[in-house]
Amino acid sequence: MYTDRPQYHFCRRSAPYFREQQLHMSIFTRVRDATEWRVVRRTISPGPGPSPETKRRRIKQVRISLAKVLISFLVLAMALPVSGETITIDNTSGTPTIAKALLYAGDNGTVVLRPGIYFENSIVLENSATITADKSAGYGAEDTIIDAEQSGRIFDAAGYSLSIDNLTFRNGKADHGGAIYLDSGTLSVTSSVFANCSADYGGAIFSDTDSTVTVISSAFTNCSAINSGGAILSGFNSTVTVVSSAFTNCSAVNTGGAIYIFSGTLNTTSTAFFSCSASSYSGGAIYSSSFSPVTITSSSFTGCSSPCRGGAICSYKGGSMHFCRIYNCSLEAPAVYSHNNFDASENWWGTNTDPSGFSEGSVRYDPWLVLGVATSSVTVATGETSVIRANLTHDVNGIDTSGNGLLPDGIPVTFDLAAGLGNLSVTGGEIAGGANGTIFTAAGSGLVTVTAKADGQTVGTFTMVTS
Repeated sequence: MYTDRPQYHFCRRSAPYFREQQLHMSIFTRVRDATEWRVVRRTISPGPGPSPETKRRRIKQVRISLAKVLISFLVLAMALPVSGETITIDNTSGTPTIAKALLYAGDNGTVVLRPGIYFENSIVLENSATITADKSAGYGAEDTIIDAEQSGRIFDAAGYSLSIDNLTFRNGKADHGGAIYLDSGTLSVTSSVFANCSADYGGAIFSDTDSTVTVISSAFTNCSAINSGGAILSGFNSTVTVVSSAFTNCSAVNTGGAIYIFSGTLNTTSTAFFSCSASSYSGGAIYSSSFSPVTITSSSFTGCSSPCRGGAICSYKGGSMHFCRIYNCSLEAPAVYSHNNFDASENWWGTNTDPSGFSEGSVRYDPWLVLGVATSSVTVATGETSVIRANLTHDVNGIDTSGNGLLPDGIPVTFDLAAGLGNLSVTGGEIAGGANGTIFTAAGSGLVTVTAKADGQTVGTFTMVTS
């Protein structure tokens, strides 16, 4: 309770010290409210206050102090990153870490990494960013590597957008997403490599909730999950798009050796899955739950396996798969399983015969693509040539499907002169644009047989050579 009597019990120091403290209190209180100052001064003042000249001097000092604070604030503000800056760093000592460079670049900024190996992990994004190799100098993923040394996740991008371009991520390790964790954000990966990354869920990338993941022209090699999603795991209400990429030797103990989709959508185009596996359950390459349809086009599944359902693909929701190669994926379980309607027509199963044994559940595989071979000339004279062309552009009904789509390039094909005299310009190659060919040169009269083989199927064509 305030009184008109001085309250010396507030401070037991000497009177000069008390007056100094009272002066500062009076000045700052008076600036706010003159009435309050008079009350406080009358209440706690032990005696006469400072002279007017002293007051003016003190006020001037306070103003100078405030000016210094303002100047310091302005200098600090100028030192903070401007949104959208481009910061270029290298891996030599004395340069900023990737984490600091991201901060300096500001929101939607770009960090350019010069070639080298960056031994960093546990980088938490505080804004949206792009991280790229120094492409202008001709460098890419093979030159620019972020190595977590199995000591943690590389990037935590929860709540932000992250773009990765021409980088290699290796040896990332975490419980969710060995290389990248994403939640309520957007991830774009282009021309990059994920190698030897591991996690309980999502060996390389874990996309949690309400997120979008786009992977283009990238590779996942030897990525693994103790549970599900050897390379990528997508959680609730998320979309994953993979284009022109490759998954090699990716594995999960439970489901989805390469990709696991819990609730959302998966769109895969022109992507290859080699030797991916789910060692104890389903979906050697891809597993999608009853909430998640899949759309797969012009992709390849070879040597994938699981012991339960879907050596290559297990899709409980269903979806579609067209112009894909499915080969050697049924050693333990049929290659494709679906609980709901799954349109798997117009695919190459490695054979011209009925591929019903390669799928189970609600999978429609008919019509399927078949290997064909033809000669440009059914009759040639000795010394003349004909073009022998193998193709995978027709279905079992003889309909040309190339106008609707093509199988992925790279399917091995071999040619053999099975009977007759002559030679072939080439005896092996790969299917490209749905076909490949060789040139036969006749060396003697008679019936000539040239065969073409792709995967488990061999077909032949005949040419009559006249003298």
